[in-house]
Amino acid sequence: GAIISVNENLCQVLGYSQQELLGRNHRIFKSCEHDSEFYQDIWHTITQGRVWYGEICNLSKSGEPHWLNGAIVPIMGEDGLPKKYLAIRFEITDRVQAMRELAESQRVFQDLTNHLRLVYWISDPEIRQIQFASSAYETVFGRSVASLQAGPPLQWLDAIHPDDRASVEAAAQVLRQRREVEAVYRIVR
Repeated sequence: GAIISVNENLCQVLGYSQQELLGRNHRIFKSCEHDSEFYQDIWHTITQGRVWYGEICNLSKSGEPHWLNGAIVPIMGEDGLPKKYLAIRFEITDRVQAMRELAESQRVFQDLTNHLRLVYWISDPEIRQIQFASSAYETVFGRSVASLQAGPPLQWLDAIHPDDRASVEAAAQVLRQRREVEAVYRIVR
């Protein structure tokens, strides 16, 4: 586990000099993002002579987390056993942070929609398939959101009263042109 060589790029990313890292154990980078099973899996993979691929969070000298994507490649000796390990990594911190922010935004949006008693949905541009519907849809329409999303294209029209479908389809046509429209219609629960 002792570091015997390190390139300048890693030093720049994690804020160490080469002299600070040479001879130190790789655990110097360990963060609290991963449990012991994660590290055991890496160790088991590379000691078996197999390449480990994945994402790992390392701590910089200042304690900041840096997400890296890459591989750890065992360098095999003449006896067929790993003698050294080569870690090749690319920083992906910005992508991981963006994904976490998106997940949080989606969670907040979901919480908001679950507490509103308004029925609304998000559809594809052609209004053929519903991609999201508020939970109030189930209460008002008496149909599950899952069945609405999993059903065939234009299934959402099944909930519109037959006498009102033509006017709803006309309103949908206006929406497809990215214009605002107001429609009043009855539904069949």
